[in-house]
Amino acid sequence: MAALAGLWQGIEWIGAQLWPAVLNGRERGFLSGLWLAGSLMTGGMLYVAFRRRSFSYAAGGSLAAVSLLLLSYLNMPLTPEAERRWLVGHQLEQSEWKEATAYSGQQFDELIQSFPGQLDEWRVLNALEKNREKFPPLGYSPQDSEHITKLWTAALQSPQPDTQAEISALSKMKDATLWMPDQAELWLATGLFSLTITPTSGIAPESFGAISQIFQSAIQSNPRDADAWMGWALATLLVGDSELPLYGSPAPRLQQVTNALIVAGQLEKKGQYQPIIHRRLKQFIDALPAKEKRELDILQARATLLVGSAEPFDPAVVELANQNLIPASSGESGRKPVADSSIHIASVAPFSRAGLSTDGVRRVFGKDKDYATTMLSVDVDERGEPVSVLPFVSSGARELDLSAIRLAYSWRFPASNQPQHRFIPFDFVNTELTSSMYLQLMQQHIATLANLVARHDHAGLRQQEALIRRLNGTVWVGKRNFGLKRDEVYELNKMLMPKTLNDDYFTTTINKIDSLVGKYNQSPELLLLLARQQMLYFSYGMRLKSAEKQKAASSGVSNPWAHLLWDARRNFGRAIAMDPKRADAWYGWGLSWADEDPEKLVGALVYAQRLLHQAETSQSTLYSETMSQSERALEFLKLRLLLGMNLQHQRVGWLDILSARVSQNYQDMISTGSGAPSQPAYMSQEQSSQLVEKVAIRPMPFPRSLELQVPEVPQEKKYSAGIVSVSFEQAGITQATRTLPFFPDVGPQAAGEKTVVIDLDVSAQGKPQLVLISSSSGVALYDEAALAAAWTWQFAKQPVGHLQRVTVSFRR
Repeated sequence: MAALAGLWQGIEWIGAQLWPAVLNGRERGFLSGLWLAGSLMTGGMLYVAFRRRSFSYAAGGSLAAVSLLLLSYLNMPLTPEAERRWLVGHQLEQSEWKEATAYSGQQFDELIQSFPGQLDEWRVLNALEKNREKFPPLGYSPQDSEHITKLWTAALQSPQPDTQAEISALSKMKDATLWMPDQAELWLATGLFSLTITPTSGIAPESFGAISQIFQSAIQSNPRDADAWMGWALATLLVGDSELPLYGSPAPRLQQVTNALIVAGQLEKKGQYQPIIHRRLKQFIDALPAKEKRELDILQARATLLVGSAEPFDPAVVELANQNLIPASSGESGRKPVADSSIHIASVAPFSRAGLSTDGVRRVFGKDKDYATTMLSVDVDERGEPVSVLPFVSSGARELDLSAIRLAYSWRFPASNQPQHRFIPFDFVNTELTSSMYLQLMQQHIATLANLVARHDHAGLRQQEALIRRLNGTVWVGKRNFGLKRDEVYELNKMLMPKTLNDDYFTTTINKIDSLVGKYNQSPELLLLLARQQMLYFSYGMRLKSAEKQKAASSGVSNPWAHLLWDARRNFGRAIAMDPKRADAWYGWGLSWADEDPEKLVGALVYAQRLLHQAETSQSTLYSETMSQSERALEFLKLRLLLGMNLQHQRVGWLDILSARVSQNYQDMISTGSGAPSQPAYMSQEQSSQLVEKVAIRPMPFPRSLELQVPEVPQEKKYSAGIVSVSFEQAGITQATRTLPFFPDVGPQAAGEKTVVIDLDVSAQGKPQLVLISSSSGVALYDEAALAAAWTWQFAKQPVGHLQRVTVSFRR
């Protein structure tokens, strides 16, 4: 064994003496074996040719010798420069270079794919610099570096661009980057020349992608050069829309460009760039086509805003940042038109649907985080289609941001004469919210929505609708039960069709439906059926029981009749929470407020009609069919409640009168759903008299819910926050009841005037029978203060009831 080892070492020593020093052991072994085998083959063939006088063997031996020389030439350097290039090639294959290069690439990707709120550019730049120090020196000589530097600097000496000089120098520069990859300025100049000689249009995106890679190498070699980041941003921007929308793990292309511009802008302020390269890059930017130049300017302005959030901004920069990225384009849209209300988009998703588990949320946010928001920057073209969606403010987790971006590309906005730039929040919530907590929360939002509708508050309605949609989608989307079994349906239908109505019938059916609700607890249909039966039982009891029981039912909290009404209201609300577009659920929920809060009654009636109107005008067949079923259920409810056993016998027809009034005065809420409220169209005096004389809409003095809305404010501070004015004389309000609404201490603090317009149905005795807001102030506290005061006013007696409009002004 020792002899063999010594023999092998001797062979290696001989190879080291025969071959250039830059060759490694594998290459020396290959050449040694090649020459040994080639020499034997060539010598043998020439020997045979000599002995046999064979021309064929002589030609074969000559060919073997030529092949031997050719293979040796291809596998060994023959000049000093070739030896240096060969040495650099071996150095680049070493693990130190590979590890340092891979790490710098990871750091670059981390920075360029970050979202606002996550971007920590200085930490990444420092990491890149420290990693750059790990690069071992390469084997090229200083003369090699000086030669190539003179080549590209000579092409940039002229104040005016010299494209021909750049073209002639580029091929040699690209070759030099192969064996001088640690020369940052060489990479930068190579990327610059590649960019300047490439047309900005009519070129495959792959060309600009390759240029981006060159600038990335320049950044990895010198991360603190502003022009390297700017060049990368330009090349990436010019790639075009081939990857839009990008749904993969990297950040969208324009987000990456914005990040690069953020870094470039900060480094440029510090003067960290090469003057001659900087000048040529500026010349290239100035010569960009109008579309690309405009996009770059807008992205630079947005990058400026993202960096200096605490600085006072130039108004011109702010205006530029808010412009749309894509100029108006011609052509017909292939998409269906959308309603104007779609402009008010609000979306929400649970963490799990964004690819982030509960454990993942805790790792990113901590133990108690259950809510995160991404502020999306959306550029919309004139057809209403998103062309760019970027997170202007990150949620802190890239899974959530990317999920929001993916969904935002499916949104459609109203068409307009010009593109628009919008900021839209996208919320993520923890789905560990229990069903009972959700349903309790939704009851409050449902009541708020009804009040907003009754007050003609369009802006508030849009916000509340969006909030309810978001909450509903978070908890109930994707959760569907399998429905009742056939035998359960048969048994239930049999129970619901009795020969006579009595307490046993209602008790049995309510208990049966309640048990099914417990079994299928995510069925709005069962909840509606339960609520209807409870309302019917309440109406049955109120109509047939004694006057004493009727009185107890309206006043005793512990009375079972009162609990029936409250349970029905709660179940109608639960059905709405599960399916906010059920018009029959809104109708039933509104009826449950008939004797307590007419504003909620009217608001729910109007919103039910609004939903039916939307179903009629919707272009979705499936949605129309669903709403047709809801409308049939609504008609069933009206017939059973109004014609069968509703509240009191003398009230038969009161809802039809009120519905006619609502249809006339709330067309702005029912039909358009947006814009300023239309001028109310009042009923005739005869119809109005019929309403206020025959229908006792509410108990006196006024609903308990309105009493609770009036905060306790000391008398001496009642009007300290501002001035309230009401034209009592013009309205005909009696002297004894001229009570001004209180002025809330909270609310809009800016100076100005807010006006509430109130419509009152006044009986012949001068008492308000129905008080509604026909024009909201936009401030809930002002509206509620005006309503509470209006219920206390009285008017001069007249032969018949009438409608009275009163304006209340709040001025700070």
